[in-house]
Amino acid sequence: MRRALEPDFDYLVVAHNGKCAERLMRDAGVPSLHRLLKCKFGCGAPPRGLMQLSSLWVLVFAVEGSLNLDFEGAFIKDHPDLSWVADNTRKLRNSVTAPDGGAMHETWTVISSREY
Repeated sequence: MRRALEPDFDYLVVAHNGKCAERLMRDAGVPSLHRLLKCKFGCGAPPRGLMQLSSLWVLVFAVEGSLNLDFEGAFIKDHPDLSWVADNTRKLRNSVTAPDGGAMHETWTVISSREY
């Protein structure tokens, strides 16, 4: 008598970008999952039921001292090129302060818009 194969796991997590994940799962025998992973590249609104990937540019830079901006991070609305800016140093403020309590440096991240 043959036993049915029992899975050794309850869930499968695919942590990969959509296009590669779709290729990996194409022949896995789970069409409902495969349908969810179908995607395209673009910067406009995606068609219903289709995941859309957008290429983004990320700039990370450091400045000596502080820019003295009154925020840690911000979404940038209605800008053709930028979508996010953040002061990465704020979360580490205690480890990067000068002896006088001021910032020795700040490290910032800027992320482009989808359209850029």
